[in-house]
This record gives sequence, C-alpha cells and structure tokens, in this order.
Amino acid sequence: MKKTLSILLSALLVISSFSPMTFAEPPTLPEVYGDLNITAAQGDGDEILPTLDEGEIWAGKDVVYEGDGEFEISLLAGGRNFTKTTTLPQEQYDVVLVLDRSGSMTKNQSTKFASMKTAAKGAVDSILAVPGNKVAVVSYADYSTTDITLTDASAIQSIKDTIDGLYSDGGTNIQNALLRTEALLNDRTQAEKERKSIVILMSDGEPTYYHTSLTNHTGNRVGDGIAPASKEEVWYTILQAQQLKNSISGLDIYTIGFGINTDKAEATLMPTAVNTIDIRPMDIYSKPVIGNGEYLQYRSWGSWYLETPIESRNETYVYGVPTFYTVSMNLPPVDWNTPTVGSPYSSEWRSWGTKYRYATGTRTGTAYEGVPITFSHQYWSDGSSLISSDLTALIKVFTDIINDITNVPPHQISEVENNLSNVIITDVVGDDFEIVNSAALDAMPGVTVSGNTVTWTISGADFYTILANETQLVESSLNKLTFSVKVKETIGTDLPTNKEASANFNVDVVNNPKYKNSTVEQTRDIPGTGLITLVAGQGTIIENHIFVGDGDRNTTTPHNGIIGSTRNFEPVEHAGYNYEITAGNSVMNFTRDQQVVTFTYTPIPKYKLTVNHVYSTGGDFIPPEVTTDYESGDPYSTAPASYDANDFTVSNSGNTSGSFGSEDIVVTYTYTPIEKFNLTVTHVYSTGGEF
Repeated sequence: MKKTLSILLSALLVISSFSPMTFAEPPTLPEVYGDLNITAAQGDGDEILPTLDEGEIWAGKDVVYEGDGEFEISLLAGGRNFTKTTTLPQEQYDVVLVLDRSGSMTKNQSTKFASMKTAAKGAVDSILAVPGNKVAVVSYADYSTTDITLTDASAIQSIKDTIDGLYSDGGTNIQNALLRTEALLNDRTQAEKERKSIVILMSDGEPTYYHTSLTNHTGNRVGDGIAPASKEEVWYTILQAQQLKNSISGLDIYTIGFGINTDKAEATLMPTAVNTIDIRPMDIYSKPVIGNGEYLQYRSWGSWYLETPIESRNETYVYGVPTFYTVSMNLPPVDWNTPTVGSPYSSEWRSWGTKYRYATGTRTGTAYEGVPITFSHQYWSDGSSLISSDLTALIKVFTDIINDITNVPPHQISEVENNLSNVIITDVVGDDFEIVNSAALDAMPGVTVSGNTVTWTISGADFYTILANETQLVESSLNKLTFSVKVKETIGTDLPTNKEASANFNVDVVNNPKYKNSTVEQTRDIPGTGLITLVAGQGTIIENHIFVGDGDRNTTTPHNGIIGSTRNFEPVEHAGYNYEITAGNSVMNFTRDQQVVTFTYTPIPKYKLTVNHVYSTGGDFIPPEVTTDYESGDPYSTAPASYDANDFTVSNSGNTSGSFGSEDIVVTYTYTPIEKFNLTVTHVYSTGGEF
C-alpha cells in the first residue's frame, strides 16, 4: 500500500474529509452574484465510491457547489492490488516479529499484552501459510531476547507457544531489540539473505533507555526504565532503526504504535521531519562576543563586589567570526566570563541594609547558535500505523501488513522489472469557469496548470491502493486533489464545470487480471460535472401615487427591470392638486434592493371673496356677492353696486382689489343716503290778496 498524496493549499486549495460522492441539492432560490442571479446544481457523477475488480484502477471527480458561483472540485483515484498468479516461484519472506513486553503492557491490568499475543499468533498463521516463509520472534523490555530464530511452518505451534509464554515487566529498550534483529538477519547465509526481509515492530510507548553505540550495547545503557523519554532515547532509537534498514537489502520495517499517548512515542515509531524537529541534534557553531555595559555591585565590609549571578543593564554586544562545532543534542547557553568593571559608577542606593550601584565594564563570552540537522531517517514503511489498544484494530493492521507483502499494485508495468506507472489525471475546466488561485495550484508538486487545464501526476510510488482481498474503495483509500473553480460573469444556462477529464496509466497486460491481453497504455474518462445558470438580476421599483385626504384615489404599481437599467416616472396631472416626489426620484436605476418612488398629491387651497353691500341707515340692502375657487395669487377686483350719486355716498372696508394670499377676503361697501332739504320760495303781497 502506498501513502495517499495529500495536497493542501491554504484557503483556496483544500484537502477535505471525503464523503461518498453524492451531489448537493441545488439552491431553492437564486443566489445573488453581482448584478446576476445564480442557480447551481451538480450532476453526471458516480453517487457512491465503486467496488473494484482485482488489478483495477478507478478515477472519479467529485463536484460540490460552495456558493457565490464557486465549485470545489476533487479529483479522485484509487486502485485494487492483485495477487500473484504467475508460474514464477512464490517470493519467500523472513519475517521478524519484534514484540513489546515492557511493564506498561500489563499496567493497571491492561489487556494490551494479551491482545498483542493474539494478533501476533494470527500473523504467524498467515505468514507461515505460504510455503517457504519463516518467522522469528524478538521481544524486549529492559533488554531484548531472541525468543525464536527464523523458523518455518514445521514449528508453528512452538512459535505460538513461545509468544504465549512471554511475560511483561521492566522498561522499554527498543534500541537493543533493533540491534538484536539486525544481528539475527545478518547471521543468515548469503543465499538466505536473498529472501525478502520483513520486520514488524510493536510498542505501546516511548523508549526509556538508549545506548551511546549503535554497534555494541554492552555497558553503555543510559536511562532508568521509568522516566519519560529524553531526546537522546528517542533519537538513538531512530538511528538504530535506520541502521537496521540500511544494513539489510530491501528490508521493510512496519511499526505499530499500540495505544500510545505521547508525541515522543509517535516520533520513535513513525519519525518524520515534523515530529522530530525538537528531538534531532543541532548543527552548532559559536561566535566570540564582547559585552559592554553596566554591572550590578554590592558593598560588603568596606569593599564592592559583583552581584552573582551577574546582573547587567544597558549592555551592547560585538560578535566575532563564528566557528563550527560538532553535532550536539542540545544547544549550549551563552558562556560568559566575569566582567571587568570600573568607573564611572551610578548613584548608590540602599536596599535591606545593603548598598548597591552599577559599575561600567566589559565582559567576554561565547554565543552558540544552531539548527536541527536535516531529517533523512524515515525507516518505517507505508502500512505502519498508530492505533488504539483495541484488539480488532491491531489484528487488522497485522492483516494489512501481511497481505501487503504478497500484493501486486495494479499500476505495476511488469513483474520482472517491478516498476510502477505514474497515474496522470487531466481535468479540463469548462470555458465559462476560471481556476481559483491557479498559480498556487501550479506550484504544487506533481500539479501543472495551463490555461483551464489541470494535470495531476501521481507518482507510481505514491499511488494509494487497497489490498487484493478488499473490494470497496473508501475515503482512506483515495488519492485526492481538491481545488476550486469560479464561474465567469457570463449570462448562460446550464454552464458545465467539466469540459473533459481523463486518467492515464500503464499496466502489466500479462499478469494483471483486469487488463489482461489489453494494451499497456490505459485511458479512463472521468465523469462528474457541476452545472450553473446565470441570468440577469431583476430589481423592483414600487411606484406610489398618494392623494392627501382622498385615499380612494391612491395607486401602487410594481415595476420589474434588469439591474442597472433605468426607468422614468411621471406624475399624473390632477386639476386642483399640487404634487411633489416624497420618495425616490423621477429617474430611477434598478438595483438588487427593492426601491420606492412616491408622488404625493396635495389639494390646492381655495379661497372665498365676499362683497357686502350695506346701508348705513339699515333697512333693505343689496345681498352680498360671494365668489369662491380662488387660489393663492389669483387677482381680484370689486366695485360697488350701481347707485345714484345724487342719492348716496359710498365708502368701503378692505381692499377693493389685489391678490389672494392664504385666507378669504371680505370687502364691504357702505351706502350712506345724502340728506335732502326743501327750498320753499314764497311770494306774498304785503297788502294780501292774490299773488
């Protein structure tokens, strides 16, 4: 089995936990996408991971809509191994089981020791079921022992009885067990060394001993078997395992961490560049340094002495040329000499009866720096595992390792050369989409991006497969590359993310049962596409006409339009009303949000002109003249009624002419009769008589 190729690109390139290839339901309502609306869905893909025939390679594509016009695309691939069925002799194996019998295996009545024995005996049955295979058992606690040398199936019961007879006590000296295993495998004859060598190492914790030599463990054991592992205990164990790996040609070492719970235990059994960063030795170099500053003194019995440890202030440093040292486990501290001090001195002060001051001076020292050595110590093989203390999980790991020994990868090109084909997956993204952060994707190992084409080359050594006795692809058996594509802002219907996708690889057409008598070069189309529809976004403007005091005349009309388009709005002329726009404008642009334009109509005020005609003496008078429907600003003019100027004089109150303001106008004409007198002329005779 080969380890999954996982590519993690921050934010835009995500290797996420994989669920079965089911496609999300499309949104029930269109999404907002700039000035456009989106509906999106997935389609044309396998709904579940398939079962595979022996020797088959499968490739697929999972498409998930993430929203905002973006799809997450996962390119997927997996394969199923096949068992050897050729007439060539079965390859034979020497398998060494290296078993932990430290006290922690039975601590607090733990069942780990019993579970390990059960799983190990099952492994013995499986290994020795193949004629010619041999098994040895090495166990370890404070020291290791060779419990069974390499033995074939004729002594299978003796091997299992020996495993049953192991007892648990003491510390954890993995390093000594590794050296013993190296000696066991090297003691074989030259012909025996041509056989495939396998070591299966199991431990439930970190080492509690180490040896300073990798070739002789006599008299140089360090550690008490109890205290938590030091850096040296972990590192020397890793070095011993690496030496074992290098000393035996073609050796595979499988490690099983059984219920471990410390970082150092993990770093011991499955060391990587990451988990050994604080354990690896350092490349050390030193630089001479001069410190200039002020150093604390105290006064005692009439003399001044430097405070210890040295306390400084305002210190500056001058560094010299570095000198390189040999590799050391720990980075030394800065090594300072005693300062030479003198005047000037600071002001003195007293604390708890003692006088203090700072004296100016200089001191010399050595500064050390370093970086962890380069990591090149991965001794463990793919298939190693860190598991819980559950018996079922342990048996499965043992079973997987044993099965892996005789499985042939489906992408093996020929059994003779044992070379593995790369699997090349090409995905051409639809023309209406663009790859998100394509530069970062292109920079990933094995991935190239050219325009809208992503090419992912999975090296043959890294291509993950399931065992020949398995059939179902699952999450953990997938090679997976995930990236994102985003639709361009182009109106269209059912735009596909996928233009074309395929997988290409080579196979052994003589022995691979799936592709037997086929062509060496294989091409597999990859289905799976996401569909998206982009339509112009619609906006709504509500047009209101509101009549103050006459609600029955109000109207409301919605108008829909493409976002960004313009609509003009006009008032309706109504006699006797003034209008104004109380919301919105007469020209409106449609937007994503609903808008309102409101015309408010207010009745125009009407005024009354009253002209009164009255007699100053009372009595009958002319009825008032009343006219209405004058508006503010309208002119008016009045005149008295017809009259005989010989009989009346006329006066008025109010302005007899002008313009209306904001109130009614009253004009009163008063008619005053002109007072009349009689003139009598009498003609008389003084003597009387007719005249």
